[in-house]
This record gives sequence, structure tokens and C-alpha cells, in this order.
Amino acid sequence: METKKKKIAIVHHPGFAAEAVVSRLGALSAEFVWQPQPAVHMLGRNTPDEETVYDYLLGRTEQGKKHHPDGVVVLVSATGLERQLYLASQVIDLRLPTVIALTDLEVAAQKGLTVNPPKMAEHIGIAVQPLQSHPGKSAEVLVETVSDAFANKEPKKMIHWRPPIALADAYNHLDNGWIYKHIRLHKGARLLEGLRLISVPKAIDDFSELPEHEALVQHLEEAREIISTRKENWALTEVLQRNNFISQLVATATQRVEVAPDGGFWTRIIDRMRPGVN
Repeated sequence: METKKKKIAIVHHPGFAAEAVVSRLGALSAEFVWQPQPAVHMLGRNTPDEETVYDYLLGRTEQGKKHHPDGVVVLVSATGLERQLYLASQVIDLRLPTVIALTDLEVAAQKGLTVNPPKMAEHIGIAVQPLQSHPGKSAEVLVETVSDAFANKEPKKMIHWRPPIALADAYNHLDNGWIYKHIRLHKGARLLEGLRLISVPKAIDDFSELPEHEALVQHLEEAREIISTRKENWALTEVLQRNNFISQLVATATQRVEVAPDGGFWTRIIDRMRPGVN
């Protein structure tokens, strides 16, 4: 009997040659089906591509079937950590087996930024695997890292970026009062959907056709009131707290050094004119 291949979603920001990465990985492993997703900046419903990726990771399909990928590889460039780790943090919240493939380490080093993948992994709670730009051993190690991620089905922590108490209380109120009863999603997906409902004003429109819509409106108003009464902004608190977590992560896992500027053509000409310089 043929073993069913595991489906691994490749999630990434715009600018990645995801197909090239998939080609390298596919040549190394027959255990997985690598599925590159449309490039997105975040998980949500602001664009058709965001909606496609979000629904797939949550396990929604046009036929109404509930099937999410078996795991996720998030491509993150070392040259754009703070922007791209926002997307990665959202994927991690889904509690699917997830690995970050860290690219462009050489380019970052040339710009004076050294990234420490083990420190990043310790801080964020999942495996972070460097993926070098040239073909070689790193792609093989990434495949092994993805395989190992299935041995530990879930990250150690539920919400890695530790939302403020007001936001956590608001989410729990909405989840216990409405989401858990009316949306058939696994726990991590309910978390991300609940945070989206709280912080995105028009997110509630996605459920306008449900008979329980009025109950959702009531619970959502109550959830936002929990945040407002504690003098926080319900539309901004998640973004700000998530970004604070990412800033701490980058500060912990990176080191920046000054790179001597290249003097350019004329500097090289002058150097060659010095005695003893060829």
C-alpha cells in the first residue's frame, strides 16, 4: 500500500522565488508534496491572495471540506526580519507543525547583520533552519527539519507573542461565547480568527449570512468593550503587541556591525597607485 504523502504549504512574502525552493526540495524528498502559496504580507482577507492562503491554512475549501496542510514552511529573508516575521507569527499561532526557512543570510552579513538561528528558534518556539542560496546540504537539512517537526505536533506555547491581558480576556470571551460553538475550526485557527474579528472592523461581515450573526455582534461588542475599559485600542492592540514581540526577537537573535563603505572605482584606482599594491 502506497504511503500518503504529507502536504507542506510554502508560505512567503512577495519577492521570493518560491518555485525554485520547491524544485530543490522536491528533488530531495518523496515523502512530502510541497505546495507554494501566493505571496502575502499577512494572513487575513484584505486581498484575494490573502484569502486563498488564509482559508487553506485554516482548512477551508470551496467544497466545504475541512482539510488544512500537514505542515508549513515559512520562507523568511534575513534582510527583512521585522516585516516578514509578522506573517510567520500568525502561521505559528495556527499550531500546525511549522518550520522557518531562513534565507539571504549571506546578503544580510554583507550589510552588517548577523543572525543567530538557534537563538531565534529558542525565542519563537519552533525550528529555524538556514537555507543557503546555493544548492547543497542546507536543503537536505531543511527536509530533515520538516520531518522532525512532525514528531512534535504543536509548538510548546499557544500564543508565542503573549498578548496583553485585556486582549487575551477579550478573545477568550468571544471564543467561549460564540466562536467555539459556531465555527468548526481547530483551536489555533479559532485563535487567529478571533483576533481578526476583534481587530478588523469589517471582519464580521464574513459571517453576515449566518443565523447566529446577531449573537456574534453582541459578543464582539462585549469583547471589544473588555479592551476599551482597560484604556487600550481594540483595533491596534494585537498589531502593536505582536510587533513588540518581533522587535524583541530581532534584538535577541541578531547582531549588527558597521560595514566599511566601498569607496568605489576611484578609491580602487588610487589604491593601485600606492607602492607595493598590485
